[in-house]
Amino acid sequence: MRIVLFFLFYSLCFSRIGISQNINKDSVSFMHSYGMIDENDSLSVLLANELYRMSVNAREEKYPLFYGGSYIDCDSIVFLLSNTASFAEIMTIATDNSLPYLRLKSCDVPYKELLKVERLLHDFYFKRSNRKIIKDIIGWSSWHVSVPDNKVLIWLEECTDRKIENFKKYVLNSPVLLFMETDKKVHI
Repeated sequence: MRIVLFFLFYSLCFSRIGISQNINKDSVSFMHSYGMIDENDSLSVLLANELYRMSVNAREEKYPLFYGGSYIDCDSIVFLLSNTASFAEIMTIATDNSLPYLRLKSCDVPYKELLKVERLLHDFYFKRSNRKIIKDIIGWSSWHVSVPDNKVLIWLEECTDRKIENFKKYVLNSPVLLFMETDKKVHI
């Protein structure tokens, strides 16, 4: 409760009026890769810069277990964290400039764990000896770490119970996986 009150107090102390941000070249390319920045909107630039700084801080801290990831949602940065996070821990990643725009959200899975699953999927998917299983038995198209969902999304050509069971049998059975059917019209 003290954390929430502190964030509210801090947010009231700083106004969005008069926001002036220089565009950080690294944060712009980082955010463009997610399609989340309008370079003509000062708030969008501020959020992109702060999210980039938070991502760098999290990576430098080797993605602590309380950190579930962060992303931009409208005019705020959503910061996913476990219920055990302290304010001091949050501040190892968050920046003073981001505090007025932070929205805290609880998550079940640390980002570090999502990345471990992503690495296992990557290793399996790109191993030549697994091509037949991937194509013929599972019909696995792609995967993606979704911070907002706090899951790893798995796209299958046919998202049937049988294909999901095959995926879990041959690749990985984890509660962080969320299965979806591939849109056959989209080619990346």
